[in-house]
Amino acid sequence: MKEIEERKLTPMLKHWYSIRKRYPSDYLIAYRMGDFYEFFYNDAERISKLLGITLTKRGNIPLAGIPHHSGHNYFNNLMNLGETLVIVEQLEDPSTVKGRIVKRGVTRIISPGTIIEPNLLKSNENNYIASMVKERNGFGVAFTDISTGEFVATELSNKHQDSQEKLLSLFSQYDPVELIIPPDLKNDERLFIILTDLTKAIIKSYEEHVFLYEEAHVLISRHFKISNLESFGLEDKTMAIQAAGGLLAFLKDTQRDVIPNIFKINVIQEENVLHLDYITQRNLELINSLWERGKDATLYSIFNHTQTPMGARLLKKFILQPLTEIEEINQRLKIVQKFKDDIFLRSDLREELGVIGDLERFINRINFAGRTNARDLINIKNSLEKVPIIKESLEKADIPEISHFLEKINTFNEIKDLITISIKDNPPITIREGNIIKDGFNNDVDELRDIIHNGKKYVLDYEREQKKKWNLTTGLKVGYNNILGYYIEITLRTLNNIKTIPEDYIERATLKNAKRYTT
Repeated sequence: MKEIEERKLTPMLKHWYSIRKRYPSDYLIAYRMGDFYEFFYNDAERISKLLGITLTKRGNIPLAGIPHHSGHNYFNNLMNLGETLVIVEQLEDPSTVKGRIVKRGVTRIISPGTIIEPNLLKSNENNYIASMVKERNGFGVAFTDISTGEFVATELSNKHQDSQEKLLSLFSQYDPVELIIPPDLKNDERLFIILTDLTKAIIKSYEEHVFLYEEAHVLISRHFKISNLESFGLEDKTMAIQAAGGLLAFLKDTQRDVIPNIFKINVIQEENVLHLDYITQRNLELINSLWERGKDATLYSIFNHTQTPMGARLLKKFILQPLTEIEEINQRLKIVQKFKDDIFLRSDLREELGVIGDLERFINRINFAGRTNARDLINIKNSLEKVPIIKESLEKADIPEISHFLEKINTFNEIKDLITISIKDNPPITIREGNIIKDGFNNDVDELRDIIHNGKKYVLDYEREQKKKWNLTTGLKVGYNNILGYYIEITLRTLNNIKTIPEDYIERATLKNAKRYTT
């Protein structure tokens, strides 16, 4: 960052600079001003080169801007480039602010591993962010995909295995886009040369103290509101707790303490699963092509005829975690055989599954109130409407191996009915546009909506109601200004004829011939 003389900055730029100083220099600060996100000084020069947008100057200050309404397109490009973006939004309506700068604040930090927006994600792939700690006796590692709510952790001890080889295998399997580590771990150059060759994850150092066992244990316990971690199977896994706590702390920081869809931590299970080291995963071209680093000539691409994004993501896990127990293998083969033999069942299911969207991510996204919209609810309803049809088809197929799964399928009729009667069929893209709730669902909403569309009528009706209280025909009116808002103005001559002013009338202004009240 070029040296900035803070005393010479305008109030707005002083506020920007106060935020700039709180974050690493490689983070970009997107500062909302009206209809644009503005970037200043080094940030402006960087984003101009990254996105090819125009760099201008105001005085000696370099600046660049991107339109707010198309910001997601630019953010998508920045995420693909591995950048981290600090979003500073306007926290009040600029039109109501007089004589001072608009209140602004950091509402979110976006990085490749913390996005949940569908236009920024690859539907058939998980979007994992990882954390890692290294101790004398091994490694602790954690992975989460906040778009689906999955959170897993484990520790790799030197006592029972080559912990580094196992670590690299996990990174090859989960393929994270971002890796969070304690600052000291960056000194292990040999490990990071191997990691950077294996994965394209953006590696970031984060505060050392959140990776300490005691602090990590307390943070996890508080987040999940539990007294110990036995229910997660983590209580005796010190390094796993350190990694999970560090990752949870990073997420709380970047999401402004709001991560409502992380409900549990699962320990990565190795029982009854064949371990595939990272060299085997690569050489067998299970997921990625060896030479092209693509996916068109891999085992996954041959098998992947799934109809839903959830199915594609699950298939990838099946391939990377082959079963070892003969009974489980035979059970899976019997299920596959049934679908292979019954072309009508297979065809019917593919047709129904084909219109189900990414239900897993729809459900997780509505937990984030500031980033979801009513269309997610419509997508959930449309997807849930297919569940009873799919369940019925599978029950008729009479496949004993899946009967216990069918018993657990809930059709969620109450949720579907609620969305059907409450949400308009074609709601707007953003919540701020309103017009989401159907007419007739809620009397209060209907009344408020009527006020918006017929405001003048309500004002006139209220004015007539007030006149009627004292049997007046003149001398009282309802008005509006930017200082008082709506007010009741009564002339002094009319006031002389009114014996008692109601207690809920608050005097706000005195004019030459009248007084103004609010209630």
